[in-house]
Amino acid sequence: MLGDALAQQPVVDPLELVRALLSEAGAGGRRVDPVGHDDGDEVGPRLRAIIAASGEPDEARAAALNLLAAFPASGRPAEQWHAEAERVRSLLARPAVLTGGLLDVALDASDFEEEHPYAGWPIGRQTYTVTRGATAGNESFLCGAVTFAGVVADPALLPHLRRLAVKSVTVIAGPFGYPGYPRSLRLANMSVKAMADIGGPASITELLALERSIRHGTLLRQIRQAIGTVAAARGTTRGELLERAVEDHGLGRDGTRRMPLSRGSAVIEIDGRSALLV
Repeated sequence: MLGDALAQQPVVDPLELVRALLSEAGAGGRRVDPVGHDDGDEVGPRLRAIIAASGEPDEARAAALNLLAAFPASGRPAEQWHAEAERVRSLLARPAVLTGGLLDVALDASDFEEEHPYAGWPIGRQTYTVTRGATAGNESFLCGAVTFAGVVADPALLPHLRRLAVKSVTVIAGPFGYPGYPRSLRLANMSVKAMADIGGPASITELLALERSIRHGTLLRQIRQAIGTVAAARGTTRGELLERAVEDHGLGRDGTRRMPLSRGSAVIEIDGRSALLV
């Protein structure tokens, strides 16, 4: 199916996999599904609920689950993963609806405290907690969902991806009062790349809106690179593409706009150097 990537996943019959997905969690325990996402955070149960309620055929859901679970824990997926993603998209009746639901899971889930064993200072303290947005397994699963959004290439997913990039790069508190860190810089970067993969004028509009709302240097570079990627795909330069993406704010081709007032009207005129209210 996915070569070496999927070779590490348990061999599960598609129908059995979906039955496991829909089954109730074991009594009192933290549930881990065959596909790799778990219930150690809010993300795991919500992912399961979205896929269970999708209405897609069992075989299509199983293929989607295998695809997202095979997303690498670090780095970007191989070409085999992308080829399988194209196949999964063709199996799903409403790929954009399912993908949008998975992205909403990431947007709506609350942070949680993850406990870790502590072997050093302070003496006597056995564990410490770290604030996270998702467990490591679920974070990779969500990165797969974000990358799949770029394959689905539905412009309706762009606002989800922009908001997810903002949430993922937002700084959360560090342990022991140390400086905080982005919730998931990897998920933020993947969201930006997916926006570029969708392409089209709507991508530029959303990428520019994202650029205006971000101060994180690494993500800003990723956004600007994404804008360049979209420009190259459209056979134009970054500057020309940005010029076309500027909102006209209701101005006509002659640079004027007539605004109705309670009595009469006003005309706004822009000549490229100055603006005049007549």
